[in-house]
Amino acid sequence: MSRTVLAGLRRYGEAVRRAEPIKPEDIPSRERQGRLFGEIAAGHLQRRDLEQAHHFLVRAWTTSPEATPFSPLTRGVTVELVRRSTGTLKAKAVKLAEDMGVFPAA
Repeated sequence: MSRTVLAGLRRYGEAVRRAEPIKPEDIPSRERQGRLFGEIAAGHLQRRDLEQAHHFLVRAWTTSPEATPFSPLTRGVTVELVRRSTGTLKAKAVKLAEDMGVFPAA
């Protein structure tokens, strides 16, 4: 089963386990690299590892800023990260969401 299918089935732990060993530089498309990072971020969010979810969401954004904001998966991860985070991480998550255009700056 592919990472994307596993993520779609909400088997994020398995999706993360399969996705993390992949070398992003081996993926020729930056959009697909960003998608990989978004899938890993979703897996970490599901596992309640908010710091890692943020880390991989930032990687998705910096790798593919033209596609990441339009992905339903990464938009959802961004919104959930803002909702679930506290303190410094919340501030970073809000800033990232604003940068991505997921919601406007207050």
